Amino acid sequence: MSRLQARLLLGAVAVVLIGYPLIFWGWYFGAADRVTAKVTACQQGPHVCPGEGTWTMEDGTPGAGAIDGTTERTEIGGTVRVRATRSWALVEGPFSTGPAQFATGLPVFDALAIGFVLYARQRGRQQPAP
Repeated sequence: MSRLQARLLLGAVAVVLIGYPLIFWGWYFGAADRVTAKVTACQQGPHVCPGEGTWTMEDGTPGAGAIDGTTERTEIGGTVRVRATRSWALVEGPFSTGPAQFATGLPVFDALAIGFVLYARQRGRQQPAP
């Protein structure tokens, strides 16, 4: 792998590792409305039962669709606080759904990776040349 290819690959990885949390949390706090959704059904899967439901957006328009973060058939008929668009919703909380967990965990991973790289570079400079 040439140096240019390695730098391009590193740049692409950095865009994902840094960009995804920024985009996700920007959407979560900026574009998505904080509303209460009523769970109306679930799609029975092999291990979980992801919910579907209805909600009313902050501007009064109706919303309906998948609710990521609901997993139990017992939640049908209940309400849950979500961050929603007109056709999709996430249960509130930084660890309540897969996308939120990924966006929350990436900055921790980023910090550890940057620390490791800085440590390795410093250690490499301290090694005497043979």
